Amino acid sequence: MSERRRSAVLGMIFGYASLMIALARNVIFVPIYLQKIPLAEYGAWLATGGALALILINDYGLAGVVTQRISARYGAGDFAALGRLTGSALAIGAFVSITLSVISLVFIPFLPGLSALSTDESRTVVACFVGAVAANALGIVGATATSVIRSLQKAVLSGSIVLFAEIVNIAVILAGLYSGHGLYAIAAGMLARSVIITVAGLTGVWLVCAVNIGAKIEIHTAEIRDLVGEASRFFLSSIAMKLQAQANVFFVSFILGPTSAAIYSLTVRAHETVAMVISLINGSLVPSVTHLLGSGDLARFRVVLLRLFISVTALTALAMTMTVILNFAFLRLWVGAYAFGGQPVSVLMAAALFVSSVGYVAYDALLAQGKFRLVSRVFFFTSLLQVLLLMSLLHLGLWLAPTATMLTAGAWGYAFWRIVAADIGLTVSEARGLLRELMRLVAVSTAGVAGFLALYPNANTWTGLVIEALVSGACLTIGYLAFSRKLRGILLEEIGSTLRVFRTT
Repeated sequence: MSERRRSAVLGMIFGYASLMIALARNVIFVPIYLQKIPLAEYGAWLATGGALALILINDYGLAGVVTQRISARYGAGDFAALGRLTGSALAIGAFVSITLSVISLVFIPFLPGLSALSTDESRTVVACFVGAVAANALGIVGATATSVIRSLQKAVLSGSIVLFAEIVNIAVILAGLYSGHGLYAIAAGMLARSVIITVAGLTGVWLVCAVNIGAKIEIHTAEIRDLVGEASRFFLSSIAMKLQAQANVFFVSFILGPTSAAIYSLTVRAHETVAMVISLINGSLVPSVTHLLGSGDLARFRVVLLRLFISVTALTALAMTMTVILNFAFLRLWVGAYAFGGQPVSVLMAAALFVSSVGYVAYDALLAQGKFRLVSRVFFFTSLLQVLLLMSLLHLGLWLAPTATMLTAGAWGYAFWRIVAADIGLTVSEARGLLRELMRLVAVSTAGVAGFLALYPNANTWTGLVIEALVSGACLTIGYLAFSRKLRGILLEEIGSTLRVFRTT
């Protein structure tokens, strides 16, 4: 138990360190981007970034399958299969990276927003897209390698690799921007990051498997067939997840234009960044939870899952409520009031991500059980729903983009929780208790947003914004804890358990 908890906590620590670097890249440095890169060109780049995620689906679903399989085998003590799994996964990753890169390049003429750019700007966006394709091609292999390392509970090694790559990424971007290379600097930073993760990740896999564990890394035909079969089922899920995450900017650019895409993207940038912070908790816990399931401790798996539901939803409610309260003042200080797409967009995006966080707890439970085909089917149909909603309604206003996300997340989240509830034997009484916890969170959040937007003066300085963040965060936290005895108990127990683990190291 201590190894799993320590790995999860260390994974979160390194993940948050890397995320702080990514936060600087995606939020703090955006004013520099807008100074060095034309707004329309930057908006088209954001839209092609979404298109890239839809076309080159990162790792073909391979990393998720590898994490589940290796974590489960490691938890069960089946070390003989680890080397075969690792070698086969890396071979598949290399093949997929080449194949999807070629496919992606075919779609260059269809990138959104290019027609609204000048010839030089269009040429720049296309060249940077090609660089991003190369970066993602390497990233597939690197993501597979770091997934292997994380699955073997080596959180420090995996986290160190990603953290160093993020630091280099930032350095390359800033050097390129201040040298006058504009958008090319962002693409170059992506490429540098992927090279480091790939080279260091492959080296780390060899050290952990061949040296520490003594597992011989080899390519095994039967393992390749098995992994390809599972990954192909998870592939649709990967497409759907990227579609649901990136489709809004893509369709805003396609229907309303690249400038609107830039405004929408900047309005929800804080929401998405906060969601990334929270998703690291889930990402760090998945290998440990799968390891727990692989060890056969089903009762503990059930307890951990329900506690995770309450913890993650409470954290998401706090973070999203604060984001809504602070977003307009933040954007005005950050890039200018022109970038704010309106309170309806901000509020609805926060609601959409809260609904998503509820669903992702069930999603992680299904992945831990290896139910890739089921997950893929649900995501596939709900992603089609989101596309239909966006194409039908988006011309009526930006606020319908997050509305489509919220409705879609509600659909797949409900489907996932129905399946998980049956798997873990969730009783009607327990389900009602969880629903009451959600209602308490929503009630406190609604009161917090209404109160601060109506009564608290808008922050006009960064210092004022920080003070408002501290005050709102404290008030909301007190409200959540005051109305939820269960949340109070979980918080105290988790703090005590984590401190006990690190006292033994």
